[in-house]
Amino acid sequence: MKIDDRCYLSNLIRIAISKKVTLCFFAVSTVLFSICIWKDCDQIWSYFAQESYWTPPVLVVSSDDWGGISPPETAEDLDKLRHVLQSVTDAGGKPLVLTVYLNPAGPDFERISESKYKSYFYRYCYRDKPDVAFRLHELHEASLIDIEFHGREHYNIPLWLDLLRQDHPGYREACHDGRIPWREGPGWDVEADLRLPLLRQSFLDASSYPTKALSVEKQHEMIASGLAMMEDELGVRPTVFTPPGYAYDMNTLHAMGLAGIWFLDSKIRSVPHVDTSMNIATYGPNWDYGAELVGIRGIVRNASFEPYRWEVTPQKRLRDTMIAVRRALLSKRPVVISSHRWNYVAAVNSNRNKDLLLLQELVTRIKDEAPDILFIGTSDLVKHLYLEGQGARRDVKLKMHDLSRVKRVVHGLRCTWLGHSRIRVAVCITCLLFVWLCIAGGLRKRLNRSRGAARFQKPAS
Repeated sequence: MKIDDRCYLSNLIRIAISKKVTLCFFAVSTVLFSICIWKDCDQIWSYFAQESYWTPPVLVVSSDDWGGISPPETAEDLDKLRHVLQSVTDAGGKPLVLTVYLNPAGPDFERISESKYKSYFYRYCYRDKPDVAFRLHELHEASLIDIEFHGREHYNIPLWLDLLRQDHPGYREACHDGRIPWREGPGWDVEADLRLPLLRQSFLDASSYPTKALSVEKQHEMIASGLAMMEDELGVRPTVFTPPGYAYDMNTLHAMGLAGIWFLDSKIRSVPHVDTSMNIATYGPNWDYGAELVGIRGIVRNASFEPYRWEVTPQKRLRDTMIAVRRALLSKRPVVISSHRWNYVAAVNSNRNKDLLLLQELVTRIKDEAPDILFIGTSDLVKHLYLEGQGARRDVKLKMHDLSRVKRVVHGLRCTWLGHSRIRVAVCITCLLFVWLCIAGGLRKRLNRSRGAARFQKPAS
């Protein structure tokens, strides 16, 4: 090696082991590690906060927004759905169960118009679709779908009536056409009315007006009448309530108890503010399996499958869902996948058949990940978790295991390490740089000693 090359290599080594360079790289890696923790902090916190876990693994697929006033599902849609549900079976040989969250009512547009928009009237959503109602009841009796409650309607009645009375552009025309403007329409101008930003998400449930929540009595009337309609028309008494848009407040929880429905399916970090004068955007810290408010217990969704809404390749859709599924399996919690009706209805989704096959492939992959997994509906899950299995399927035996404080820490560390690949990469890089920082310190000391010795060494005569 030439002398120039040796000098160049020596300079590179000096730069690499310099304190400033090593500290800079270590600081950058620490920041990146912190960002990885921050991005997944909710998920990671849930691991450490977990007080128990359940065996064997179970899969629940929840699908919102059935019924209502949207383009209706057809008998053909339900026949296609039946075929897919029966095509995959769990460890016990039982087919997949789809939990259908139903809005049983829609507005009676004609009577509302006749009242000059002073009064609200509603009607059964399947009054003109008896074949669809029959199919739903048939699938429910065959334990292929679990019909649960999604609110009587899926829109904010007081807000909508106000817009009709004020003749807000486009709303009366839509009412005459038998529809409600929803994220679209000629009168869509969010700057024209300070209340309309709420509608960017949708007409949410009437549990909260933009300025003040509805009373317990009013919400109780809406919930109780919706439950009664489902029982009278479909012969189904729901066990679980998912508020439309996950919009609810403490009045909603009180109203649920008065109506005799004690279980709420929602998303984590969605406990409402206890001050019912606040609007729906104000949430508290957590809604989780350990939460109980005014006697209401619940479950949380920990994965999402929305192929109709995702503008990515089918494999990317499946991969994103499977990441969340693996984390739920790793933490030994029920896998609860959130989905919507629009994925499985041809009037809304031209790719319905492809998305049904994607659902089939997703469930097959989940079964490959956990061969002992069981497919159940939401009502069976809450009965096993909170009612000691009363009224639930007898072939499913869920067992709860408590975690002590020490085991909780071990469980949290294990799930964080195995369930988050970018955190593993960040930890490895940070550790390597820390080791290099230590080694570089030793090398600097040796180099400084050798340079000092060479400086004071007498030249040879």
